Amino acid sequence: MLNEKIFYFFNSFAGKNPLLDSLIVFVGNTLPWLLIGFTLVYFIFIRRSPRRLFIVLLIVTTSALVTEFCKWVVFRHPRPFIALPDVTQLINITSLGSFPSQHATIFAALATAVFIYNRKVGTWFIVLAVLIGLARIMAGIHYPIDILTGFFVGFIITYFAYRMYRKFLKSVKDYIS
Repeated sequence: MLNEKIFYFFNSFAGKNPLLDSLIVFVGNTLPWLLIGFTLVYFIFIRRSPRRLFIVLLIVTTSALVTEFCKWVVFRHPRPFIALPDVTQLINITSLGSFPSQHATIFAALATAVFIYNRKVGTWFIVLAVLIGLARIMAGIHYPIDILTGFFVGFIITYFAYRMYRKFLKSVKDYIS
């Protein structure tokens, strides 16, 4: 299966070099928290737009809830380190709930939402979201399809949430005028 072949390719880098392993764990586990912190700082202190921060956080929370529902109710797919032999696992995590990747969904939603407001910063967020997803494959806790599906779900939720928000603003403006 192609998904497993790609998984094994990326996971083959894990466990070979302690510095690379530390980098994989940092990108897959710590960098997401730094992105969330930067998002708060960016919208509160740099852009001075708590309204936009609220919208971004609402979109990210919705993405997380959708993924959580899919992960535990619909799919219940085991992680690679449970389902496959010879997997090097670098990040300790529960065995169920591989598909779709909640990290990929959340950070795709976050990156897309930030991109809507600022293309330059959003582009960096997209690159970092891809690196987070790749690191989680390398760490042995997600299949590539988990990450790709998470990116798709995060993008779609953000796209439709933003369209609904724009329609809502337009209807409020039409009502007022």
